[in-house]
Amino acid sequence: MNGDSAVPADDAERADDSICILVTGGAGFIGSAVVRHIIQHTGDRVVNVDKLTYAGNLESLAGVSDDPRYHFAQVDICDRAALDAVLARYQPAAVMHLAAESHVDRSIDGPAAFIAVSYTHLTLPTTPYV
Repeated sequence: MNGDSAVPADDAERADDSICILVTGGAGFIGSAVVRHIIQHTGDRVVNVDKLTYAGNLESLAGVSDDPRYHFAQVDICDRAALDAVLARYQPAAVMHLAAESHVDRSIDGPAAFIAVSYTHLTLPTTPYV
């Protein structure tokens, strides 16, 4: 599996017309389906950012985890510094925010975490990466 030490967005192996897509929650049920689809049906690169809580399952990505266009970063999207580091390293052209605390019982037991993850506002820098 390509971990966070994988080659960043300027990888010489990429296709000239490919883009880098950052997917939050990419180890979850919907996120993993999206990641598999992108890797299997496009030439684009995917950076899967997932905290790997109760809902994350890297086994669902076994079919694409060895693809050089797939990169995984175990990061909490509420950790702005860690997320900024991933954004700077991979310089995604698009973000698909699929991370969410979605289990109703968890929203009752810990509403603050439920709201923080489910309603996190991700922003890409407006200036080019340096």
